[in-house]
Amino acid sequence: MKFSIISSLATLALMTFLLGFTKGKDKNEWTDLLDKDLTKWSFYLGYNFKATYDGSVPRDEHGDSILPVGYKNFNNVFSIVKENNDLVLKVN
Repeated sequence: MKFSIISSLATLALMTFLLGFTKGKDKNEWTDLLDKDLTKWSFYLGYNFKATYDGSVPRDEHGDSILPVGYKNFNNVFSIVKENNDLVLKVN
């Protein structure tokens, strides 16, 4: 009986502790994901394909695999434009 009470109290304490971490924004509060500098976004771009891309890994003139562009906004593929006072994500 004593173990059961201690176990129940420990479980209750753990649940209270974990619920403390779930506090956050009100479910109805809106979070804007677009700003003029796209600071809430991370980019990963694959290969810089040529018009003749056939689905295989692109290779250079020596036959070596070309690395993907990676984590950068190469040639501003993603940008923000303003239309009717709203920010709009533009993908080129």
